[in-house]
Formats: sequence, C-alpha cells, structure tokens
Amino acid sequence: MFVLVTVYAHFLEIGGEMRIAIIGGTGVIGLELVKRLKKDKHHIAVVHKNPTKDPTMQGVTEIIADIFSTRTFWKPLKEFKPDRIIHLIAKNSHLTNELIKHCASFCRRVVILSSYSVYAAHARMTKTEEGPIEPTPIKESDNLRKSFDNTYYTKLKQNSQKIENGSIELTQIDHIDQQHKEDYIGAEKVLINQSKVKCTIFRIAPVIGPQCKSHDLLPFITMMKNSSSIILNEKFAGWIFPTTYLDNFVAALAWSVPRKIKETVIYNMSCAQSISVLHLVQMIAQELKWQGQIGITTEKFEDDIGSIGDFKQDCHLDTSKLFKAGFKEPYDISESLRQTLKYEISLFDKKTCSEEIEKSKIKVVPKNTKFYDALTMTKV
Repeated sequence: MFVLVTVYAHFLEIGGEMRIAIIGGTGVIGLELVKRLKKDKHHIAVVHKNPTKDPTMQGVTEIIADIFSTRTFWKPLKEFKPDRIIHLIAKNSHLTNELIKHCASFCRRVVILSSYSVYAAHARMTKTEEGPIEPTPIKESDNLRKSFDNTYYTKLKQNSQKIENGSIELTQIDHIDQQHKEDYIGAEKVLINQSKVKCTIFRIAPVIGPQCKSHDLLPFITMMKNSSSIILNEKFAGWIFPTTYLDNFVAALAWSVPRKIKETVIYNMSCAQSISVLHLVQMIAQELKWQGQIGITTEKFEDDIGSIGDFKQDCHLDTSKLFKAGFKEPYDISESLRQTLKYEISLFDKKTCSEEIEKSKIKVVPKNTKFYDALTMTKV
C-alpha cells in the first residue's frame, strides 16, 4: 500500500496582485473561482476546451485547448507568466506528469484539486476494497486505498438515475480511457514524489451549492414531494458523510493562492461539521415544511437509496489542519445546506415529475419499520 506521509509547511503571507492561471476553469467551481480572483484584483488566464460567452470571462485571458488531447496550451500559458497555477482537473497521473514536466520551468507553485475518495475509508464504504472499518474523522495521514476503481461511480450514477425519476438528465457514463479516468492516488503520487514544484493539494469532499450539477439532495426532495413517507435503512440513516459547500471551497482556493509554502502540503476540504443522513432528511423536511413520516428499518427493501454502500463505515473528514493554518469557513453546515436546498427545490418541476409519483410511493413497507414524525422525530 502506498503510504502517504503528510508534510507540514510553514506559511508566509505575500501581498499584491498576482498572475493566476486556472486549468479547467469554466465549470461551476472554475467560474466561481474566476469571480473571486477578479474581486481580489488578480490577473487571470483560463485554459478550457470551448469558447464561452459567460460574462464572468470578461477581462480574462482565455487559452482554448483540450488538455486531454493536446499539449499546445503550455506555450501560451508560459507566455502568460503565471505566479500560480490552479489545476481543477488533475485527476490522474497522466495529467499531473504533464503538469510537472511543463510548468517546472516557469511556475514552481501549483494548487491541485484531489478527492477524499483516496482514503481507505471511502474504499470500505463503496465496497471496492475489503478490510477493517477505518477510524474517523479521517486525517490527512490516514490510510489510503490500494487502487482507484471507477466501478462504484458507474453504479452510483445508475442508481441515482432511477431515484430521480428522470426529473434531471444525468451525465451519460462515457467510456473511461487512460487520460480521462479518475485515479487521484496516481495523481497524488506524482506530485508528492517530486521536488521541482511545490503543491497545495485539496482532498475535497462532494461539492454542494447553487449551480452544482450533482443534485445530491434532489432524490430526497422528490420523494417528499411525491409521498407522505420515506423509509431509510438504519445503517444508512446513521451514516455520517462529508460535504463541501461551493463558496467555502472557492474561498479556500483563493486563500491558498497568495501563500508561500516550503514543501508540498495536503488539506482535507469539507464543511467543518458533518451530519448524518437522518439529520439531512430532517433538515430537508423542515425546509419543505413536509408533514410526513420517516421510517427506519433494519430490513433490505426495493429502491433503497442506501443499498450500494457499506454504511457501517463513516467518511467524515478531519479539517482541523486547514483551519489551524488560518483558513476561516465562510458558511457553516446549516447555512450551506439551506442555500443548496433552496436551489434544489427550485429545480423540482411537479409537472415533469407528476407521472412518476406512483413510482416514488413505497410499494411494500419492510418488517420492523419504525415511523417518526419528520419535523419532531417523535414516534408515531
């Protein structure tokens, strides 16, 4: 097993305008980051595949290139003379090798987006690797998974597609080739085992917030809109999960840009507080003013949202290292979820989903199911 030793660094503030290059900067995270960096008066270049008319890009140097199939963007990127490079899609060793190879001669400081899925705890939860339950909250120095497996994400998307009743068109699962596959373990190994470029690596939990395309809360909203009860498996209800609010992550990226580091450093990135699935469902019920019931069962049942994971393994992150370094979270977990819920609720189109109402209703109530009032959690 690849064992990662987290390297702590001493930080020094530097001020003034900087030249920042963002690779993969026209997605949801990228555009919000551009807005933030423009607000901070930095000069920005963005490498992205397709020209965009988004007003956010006004005043930004655009380098149009497909980073997966061409290396031509490195020359204009070098001519931009960036002080920092932020790579938002360095998801495998192919991309990080290219990054180190080319930028070492003109930019010795990069910020990288990685994933909390590198941890062994995530592998246990997704049933992609066997082993004992890992301790939580997960620290940066904790065990990593042995290898990266895309199978779980294929199952997750297929399962979500069934649950969401077609109300949101999910991204099609494409063929995964060597350049596009997700292998954050391999990506991090390249960055850690070199000394030419100093890296800040963020191991980020799933991102929520307005404009995010994952729509993680929409399945619960759909069920509440279509039914008077929701049934959760007991283990899934108690599962504690990490989540990252979009604005918090953008703030963390902007915070990391002007800081000097002596060596590569890794941070967990999620909301400081994590909650259980049951707590999340209660919050959604309160926001919707849903007067339904939540059923908790130990039985397996049809269309169980939590059927594809081993939820004895919690996955919440220890973010104390990031906060001790000086980062301050703009939004706590309650406000993060509240803003996300407002956005997700606005997406719900009753007319579009009306013919799916019957599919959302509970067909057979599992044995040993205990029902509780969703707003008070008193037994009914």
